[in-house]
This record gives sequence, C-alpha cells and structure tokens, in this order.
Amino acid sequence: MPTDTCAAQAILEEMAAIYKALADVNRLKIINFLATDSTGVLGVSDLANLLGITQPAVTQHLKVLKGVRLVESRKKGFRVQLRFNRERMLEYQVHADFLYRCIMDRCAKDMIPGIDSEPGGLSQRHGSGGDRGGIP
Repeated sequence: MPTDTCAAQAILEEMAAIYKALADVNRLKIINFLATDSTGVLGVSDLANLLGITQPAVTQHLKVLKGVRLVESRKKGFRVQLRFNRERMLEYQVHADFLYRCIMDRCAKDMIPGIDSEPGGLSQRHGSGGDRGGIP
C-alpha cells in the first residue's frame, strides 16, 4: 500500500466502496455462492432461486458487486455466467491487512506509554513483567 497521501486516499475510498458493497447480507450470500460454485455456470436465475428473491433484485445486487469488481460476468449463448473475482478479493485483503496493521501500530503507540521512546520497548520499561505478565 503506497505511503503517498493521494494514493492512500484513493485506496481508502476504494475500500469504503467495497465495505459498502459487502454491507448487505444478500450480496454476501451472492459472493459466497459464486466463490464456492464448482460448476462455473451460475446465472441470475440460479442466484434468485438460491436466495429466494426476484431476478431484478439479484440484478441490482450484482450491479453493486460488479461496480467494485468483486463479480464478473460473461455471456455464453443466451445465458450470462457469473464469476467471483478472487484476484480482486486478494487485492482488497492486502489493503485491509495494511490498514489493520497501521491502526494497530498506532493504537499500540498511543495506548502503551514509552513504546517508542525507549530502546527495547516494553521489555526495557517493564522488565520481566512482574506480577502483571508484562502488561503496563
């Protein structure tokens, strides 16, 4: 994940769009059905039957998921086959993991006095941990 402020901002906005897309239980179910489908031929009508919702509702959910590139489609004859974009999910995971690490690093620095100010961090400041197991 880039450290450049503009690039980081773009990634954060992209992540927010993905979180928004995943914030609906039917869209999560669609992702699950497509990710675990071994046939490779699931279409809108199949998803509608699996979810117990109308085809137009599935189409709207797919529009959101395609908008963040988590779902791809291809036309085969008269049928549109849907596919979960695993590469996109891996890309998102890398960004989410980086954000998590940044937040947790910042929390550690803010919550544990002296973690950055002394050589050796906690072990220097708190010795062997005494009766609190090393927790300040």
